[in-house]
Amino acid sequence: AIMKSEELFCLLEEHGPRLANDKFMPNSDVDGAPSRVLRLSIESMLEELAPNLWEHSLERLLDFGHCVGPGLGMGALGTGD
Repeated sequence: AIMKSEELFCLLEEHGPRLANDKFMPNSDVDGAPSRVLRLSIESMLEELAPNLWEHSLERLLDFGHCVGPGLGMGALGTGD
């Protein structure tokens, strides 16, 4: 979301903890956040993967989290450098 979709990033920033806690179930009949987050996530991933089905290039935006995620996670746990 950070690299690909500002809308997805904003939705996750605003609703992420609730969506995770509620297992992406809407909290009302008009709560469109769960379905919008899932739709944007799937569309973004397909846009990145479809042109490169055989993985000739591994430089993909969707892999960005694998570069920064471990450091962020360890930092949050207080074990990072």
